[in-house]
Amino acid sequence: MAALEAWAHGKPVLMTPQCSLPEGFTAQAALRIEPNVDSIACGLQTMFEMSASELRNTGALGLALVQRRFRWSKIAAEMKGVYDWVLGEAARPDCVSVL
Repeated sequence: MAALEAWAHGKPVLMTPQCSLPEGFTAQAALRIEPNVDSIACGLQTMFEMSASELRNTGALGLALVQRRFRWSKIAAEMKGVYDWVLGEAARPDCVSVL
């Protein structure tokens, strides 16, 4: 949730792959770190060394991601599609992945 909130405010994010938001890496809105002290320290150092322009750009990419993928109207439409599918009234929506 913190990553989404940061992106919604146009802020860059340090994020582990376990965060369940891989689209943040794809959108270049997050700096990848691992859940250990050395990786977190390295990620912070990388972020501290970024220029103000680079930080703004990374944050803007996150904001664009949130506006495109996580706005309430989109989430509501996806949930309606899931309910319709569960009730047998529609095909499986794209937001439901099959393992």
